[in-house]
Amino acid sequence: TLESADKLEFIAEAIQLIVERYDGTVVHFLADDKGTIAMLGFGIPPHNPEKLAFRAMQATQAVMSILTKSGMSCSIGVATGDVFCGPVGSLTRRCFTVLGEVVNLAARLMQSSRGELLCDKHTRDECSQLPFVRLPNHRIKGYADPVPVFRFRSNRPQTLVDRAQEMRAIESALTDPQAKTLIVEGEPGIGKSELVNQLVVQSAMADNWSILGEASNVERSTPYYIMR
Repeated sequence: TLESADKLEFIAEAIQLIVERYDGTVVHFLADDKGTIAMLGFGIPPHNPEKLAFRAMQATQAVMSILTKSGMSCSIGVATGDVFCGPVGSLTRRCFTVLGEVVNLAARLMQSSRGELLCDKHTRDECSQLPFVRLPNHRIKGYADPVPVFRFRSNRPQTLVDRAQEMRAIESALTDPQAKTLIVEGEPGIGKSELVNQLVVQSAMADNWSILGEASNVERSTPYYIMR
């Protein structure tokens, strides 16, 4: 139906915009009568940023937040490790994909999730600054022993609270024909990234282009790095 097509387009566009922001790659995007599945990768060439697991967690948090606010359920599994990435198939037909044990683990974690964001121990260890809840070890197909599993615990509400003024400023900037400059600043953890995510998604829905730049501690001394 037209409504289903619009919803699918919204999901695909929102995921693509968020993943690109964190230098990730949408490897596969599948939709059928059972739902929609997206396979996301971080560290796939030509992208090779630092803190891959942390970027994956940030991106998946943002995806879950946007979809939840839109009234859609979302289950996510994240696993960290080395994988094969490249073309598979014959000379006449092939596709790009990622293969490996952690790919299967992430899929199993997604299947075990019930509207939550689950990850493996390696991801948790790489993102020690994020809040997690240790769950009972899971029996996962392909693993002889139970696997440690962690659930991401958001340290802020899933909806924007007391941000009506900021949202009005964003909406005004998107509809005003004159150029606008918005500066979002504040202490860590108060929801700046969530506001930026809202701006990117709403801008896309209004058929506007978004150009995103991100600073890096490694490139702090590089002039105009954020604009490159």
